[in-house]
Amino acid sequence: MAQGDDLTRARGDAKRRKVLVTKYKTQVVFPALCSRDDAEFHRASSKFLLGLGVTYHDLVPQRFSEGWDWLLPLLNVEDWKLVKVWAFTRLTGKWPATLVGGSENVATLLQCPRCHQQHIAVLHSLYSCVGTLADFLDSDLMPYVSRQFPIQCFVASLFHSSVSAEVDAARAKFVGRIFLRILSEAAPL
Repeated sequence: MAQGDDLTRARGDAKRRKVLVTKYKTQVVFPALCSRDDAEFHRASSKFLLGLGVTYHDLVPQRFSEGWDWLLPLLNVEDWKLVKVWAFTRLTGKWPATLVGGSENVATLLQCPRCHQQHIAVLHSLYSCVGTLADFLDSDLMPYVSRQFPIQCFVASLFHSSVSAEVDAARAKFVGRIFLRILSEAAPL
C-alpha cells in the first residue's frame, strides 16, 4: 500500500500522515471489518426462527444498514411501538411479551385468545387464525398480501427486506396491532 518514500515523507508532514492513515483505514481496515461483519451476519442470520418457520437470512439475505427515516412521514408517535413489535418479531420469531409487561418473550402462547387453539406461535395469529381474519381484511396490506399465499410467501411478504415506505408501514402496523391485541387478551405471561 504505502511505499518507503511515502512513509518517510509522512513522518515529517502532518497532511501526508493524515492522507496515509485515511488510505490505510479505507483500503485495509474497513474492508477487513466489513468482511468480518458479513461472516458474522451469515452465522447469526442462519438461526431458525421457530415462530416464523424461516431463518432470518431467508428474510434479509444481505447485511445492510438502513435507517427508519423513510417511515417518518407515514407513522405517528403511537405507530412506532408497532414498528418495534414488528422488528422484534422479525429478528426473533417470538411473541414480544416483555413489551406488554410479561416476564419474558416466548416462542408460543398456551392458547390463542381469539380461536382457542392450543400452543400457538406468532405465525398462527398472522396467517391461520380465524379470529384475526377481520383485522387482516381491515389492514392496509390487502393490495400487497393475501392469506391465500403459500405460508412461506406470506411470511416473506410481511417480514422481508424493505419494499416501499407504504408497504413497510402497513406491514409494521398490521403485525404490531395483531400481536399487541393477542398479547393483551392472552393469559398473563
